[in-house]
Amino acid sequence: MATVPLLSTRAAEDAARLAWAGPVVLAPTVEFLPLEPGADVYADRSVLAVTTPRSVPAASRFAPGREVWALAPRTTAALEAVGVRVDRAVTGGVADLLAGADPSRVLLLTSDLGVAEAARRWPTLTALATHQTRRPDALPEGARALLASGGAYDVLVASPSAVENLDALAPGALGRARRVYCHGRSTLVAAQAFHPTPEPYVLGD
Repeated sequence: MATVPLLSTRAAEDAARLAWAGPVVLAPTVEFLPLEPGADVYADRSVLAVTTPRSVPAASRFAPGREVWALAPRTTAALEAVGVRVDRAVTGGVADLLAGADPSRVLLLTSDLGVAEAARRWPTLTALATHQTRRPDALPEGARALLASGGAYDVLVASPSAVENLDALAPGALGRARRVYCHGRSTLVAAQAFHPTPEPYVLGD
């Protein structure tokens, strides 16, 4: 796909999954802090939906007695690695995972921002925060140098918060990008406010 540097807002461990790109310049725009989701008092929720490996420790506690749905491949693999059987594995984003589901049956494990988004999109769904997201104070030096160079670059964003945080940390960076790759439909919608033609890209959660 890309022949110019790729500014990736994903974490460093994801760089190896971007072999299709040109040089990958890391620009993580979201930091994560673990949260304790509390006791399981949701016996009426028969489906446990897990969208990120960061929720796997909590999922191990909430999985017994429920169908487990997860994004593939990383979250599915992380769950299976700790002995949790995955009944449904889907690539894409949370909307793809929940497509066709009755939200009133679902217990979703996600971030604090994901809880707010789920409440807006699926009012009858129960969502618990397993981690808190926050914007870092600044982009890494390599990312700042790339943006200051004036050369062509592409951008990969994987969540609406990554889109918003990148614009806050480097105003105009998305609009100046040659191409903007978006993981998940909600990310694509968010990026449309900053770039005229963002493109869908399935990163594999």
